[in-house]
Amino acid sequence: CKDQKENKKDKLHYKSEMLACPNCGPHLFLLDDEGEQADDEHCICYARADLNMGRLLAMQSLFGGFQLFVDAKNPIAITKLRKRKKLMSRPIAIVARNIEAVRKICKCSPEEEALLTSDAAPIVVLDAKPGAEEILPLDLLNQDGPRIGVALPCSSMLHLLMSHVSSDDTVPPFDYLATITSNWADKSSASDIDEQIHALRGIADVFLCHDLRTGTCSPSSVAVIRDGAPQIWRRSRGYVPTPIKLSRQLRRNVIAFGTDINGSVAIAAEDRIIPSQFMGDILNMDAAARLTETLRHFMKVFDCVPDVVACDMNPRLLSAEEALRFANQYSLPIVTVQTHHAKALAGMAENGLERALAFVFDNGEPGPDGVNWGAELLDVDVRSYRRLGTFQAVGLPGRENALSRPIRQFIGRLIHAGVEITPELRDHFHVSEEEIAIWQKNCAGQGRYLMTHAAARLFDSVSAGLGIAADFIGYRGQSAARLEYAAMRAVGGLSAIPGWIYDKFAFNVYEDDTPKLIVDWSPLFRNFADLSWIKPDDIPQLALAFHAKIADSVADGMKQWALEQGATHYCHWFQPMTGTTAEKHDSFINPIGEGKLALEFRGKELIKGESDASSFPSGGLRSTFEARGYTAWDPTSYAFIKDHTLCIPTAFCSYGGQVLDKKTPLLRSVEALNTQALRILRLFGNTTATRVDTTVGAEQEYFLIDESMYEKRKDLILC
Repeated sequence: CKDQKENKKDKLHYKSEMLACPNCGPHLFLLDDEGEQADDEHCICYARADLNMGRLLAMQSLFGGFQLFVDAKNPIAITKLRKRKKLMSRPIAIVARNIEAVRKICKCSPEEEALLTSDAAPIVVLDAKPGAEEILPLDLLNQDGPRIGVALPCSSMLHLLMSHVSSDDTVPPFDYLATITSNWADKSSASDIDEQIHALRGIADVFLCHDLRTGTCSPSSVAVIRDGAPQIWRRSRGYVPTPIKLSRQLRRNVIAFGTDINGSVAIAAEDRIIPSQFMGDILNMDAAARLTETLRHFMKVFDCVPDVVACDMNPRLLSAEEALRFANQYSLPIVTVQTHHAKALAGMAENGLERALAFVFDNGEPGPDGVNWGAELLDVDVRSYRRLGTFQAVGLPGRENALSRPIRQFIGRLIHAGVEITPELRDHFHVSEEEIAIWQKNCAGQGRYLMTHAAARLFDSVSAGLGIAADFIGYRGQSAARLEYAAMRAVGGLSAIPGWIYDKFAFNVYEDDTPKLIVDWSPLFRNFADLSWIKPDDIPQLALAFHAKIADSVADGMKQWALEQGATHYCHWFQPMTGTTAEKHDSFINPIGEGKLALEFRGKELIKGESDASSFPSGGLRSTFEARGYTAWDPTSYAFIKDHTLCIPTAFCSYGGQVLDKKTPLLRSVEALNTQALRILRLFGNTTATRVDTTVGAEQEYFLIDESMYEKRKDLILC
């Protein structure tokens, strides 16, 4: 190995750090459940035999920490994994042996296949195929819907574990392994292998280890394809440390500590932000110390000396305490940022924006007023924000206890809406009279209660009211996932939902004395006083109608912002084939009967409009009385206000999908160029780019020519 590495004529091996023969290369060894060595010669074969017998294998990852594996086709093994890890409802990802195995169980588009096979090797969330439950126990992998997180083998060890075949190994290849990371939620990822093995005793039946040293722990990234492009749900291995480019230069170098939920850190210098890998929830001081360790590593790798420290403004967060210690240690100034402002800025940075109207929905974090925010409409720029609207704050009985039990949140909202909790309601939701009495006292201020605006708590309550929520929340976003999966089953889409269902999900909008827009969902929960309208067969349509009403509340927020800017109308703004622009105008003012008017702007009016297309070129593709044209919101272009009108950029097409404007071909061309440019990038070895944006402008070409030749060209002189 040394001779090959130092041989300049050996182009394959000269200065290669990847040389590894059986003597000087890395070694694998197998440990039993007590941590004693079981085998170091045929450890892959024995590990595969253990998996085949339904045992739980902890494999030391090449990227830090341990991963737990069981045979994904073995329901007993998956149940054992859930019980030992105390994860009774969280979805479990699978590793498929190859892309052909993925196609057997999942609907997989070309974009999803490209993402799965990329060098980043993320876990990709895919829809299961009908009949996949005959191959895998899908109800044990994901109890909340027909989606699976799927990855391909990301290391040689994992590839051998699934596919190794030899004369000593009679176990057939594994097409699928179920996997989760090994770390307990309340413990940091130990860097010492002995500590990790000790922490996993009683969980794993056997350990497959190596003698390589791993500097940092970086779990799998999680991504999904949305509108033909990757959307990263968890940024980690494969995408870190790819920087996020900013639209302008920073004046100072910044290091930033994230919050305690889904912790991470970042450094920012010049015109880029470099985020760290996903580091889990920060639940103790050891985990907080890992934030500083990661930052020091980044500072060394990127040669960045910080000028200022940034963190969340909530001083009770462990990450904020760690940021303060770091700032004091190095005598650096510290800047605090409100959580929802930071989340809006993150989205703006990824999209190159200096100012935006941001809707920030989350699980709820304390705001400056001491109440949990989490359904915020913010007018945001880089330096500040203005809160334009939010959901009505509601007191949830039991504080943190309410967050884990959706029915408690639901009863709290019924009490807030003035609904009498009848014996019929108690029996239907399996709640005792004693519990109701305690919760009513909590909501009246006699005991522990949590005031929150958070949108996630609304999803918890509605899913409980519809009877599809879990008794106890197993992971963040579980209720929202169940509502989404229910809505996906709605036949016919929004147009098939009866009007009476929409009416059940009513809300009121008013301004408080701040002033800001308040969306009050009390009318929705008053409708739960009578449960006769909730039938099992209607659950998909009810879930879809609730999502549509959420969109209406977002549209109301946009309307409020437009009214503040002096707008009285809105229009769908498009570019027909006439060489000019066109606008379909409507007023925010709608009659509501008895000579009264109301200001309204619904989600469907934001997203889609309808006009007579017969007066536009190509509108005569159909008979005049059927020559309908449809405008569809183009989210890639920003809404703006002109002449007291909120202008919503849209594409324009016929009933049959024929193009009636100049924008739709442009959007299709941009998407086609993105697809082909990404294909070319993949051929050149770039597997991290997720999108190629096209800009259209004046053509600029520059040529250098000899001055003597220039003097002979009158056309060049005159131009």
